[in-house]
Amino acid sequence: MTALAPGIFLFESGKTGPRRLYSAGIHGDEIEGIRLLNLVRKLLESRQANVLIGSVMLVFANLAAIENNVRLTKGGRDFNRSFHLDCDPRINEIKKYVCDFKPTIHRDFHCTIKKIDSPFALCSRAKSNYQDSFNPFCNRFGISTIVRFCYGQNKILTTFAGYTVQNFCTESFTIEIGSKNCAETNERVSYFAKSIIDEIQMAPLQSNSLPLNIWNMGKKITKKSENFHFLRQYKNFELLEEGVVYARDANIEYRAGANTGILFPNDDVDIGDRAGVLITYELTNSSGCAFG
Repeated sequence: MTALAPGIFLFESGKTGPRRLYSAGIHGDEIEGIRLLNLVRKLLESRQANVLIGSVMLVFANLAAIENNVRLTKGGRDFNRSFHLDCDPRINEIKKYVCDFKPTIHRDFHCTIKKIDSPFALCSRAKSNYQDSFNPFCNRFGISTIVRFCYGQNKILTTFAGYTVQNFCTESFTIEIGSKNCAETNERVSYFAKSIIDEIQMAPLQSNSLPLNIWNMGKKITKKSENFHFLRQYKNFELLEEGVVYARDANIEYRAGANTGILFPNDDVDIGDRAGVLITYELTNSSGCAFG
């Protein structure tokens, strides 16, 4: 194991194989993801010769926020809105080592603010890029819901996972393992650590797979003034009735379109920040192949 920089660790097997990047701590108070990565690090340190194929990089992202157990440092940037910029020394340090590493696979672990019933993943992709990887990835990590974002040629992605897919064509997924400070999420840490180790050593996949639900990410909901508020407490992935007013901001009314749900609803954010994302559901069959 080589400590490249504080919170950035490289494990190399000396054998040709995938270059896998696992990260957590983009938001410093998502402690379950940080515990998960610490557990993986300990497993690799204790059994490295037996399990490692290729190379693995572990990144604990926002060290200052992690040390203070806060989402963001005071006056600091949201790392998951800033990877397209060169404005933060820590982000620049991470990008330097990731650029040298050029990962082929990236898993970025997070926790949601609002409760979710089961883990889900988000991916950014150009056109049909790596959709074939949905099923093996979901099988490995026990994921049954994917939210995908298709970006165009001129679209700049701001997240860590978006940075790796856009710059290195990495198979990148952001994984929401559960909600923060939740007993169920805490119990999932060991499961996800085992899933990571299995992925690293290319253990055979289970033959059975869950039906896969695919949502497409749509318009971002931006808080334009202090008057912005949702009309009630919405849950993640809640389908909205077509035409219903689900939020107001001064004289602006937000109405739902057809087949529309909501993700990350949170009106307790700063003006100009994201208060949620609209998503549309895409029907799937039991094998996880999209009809639409």
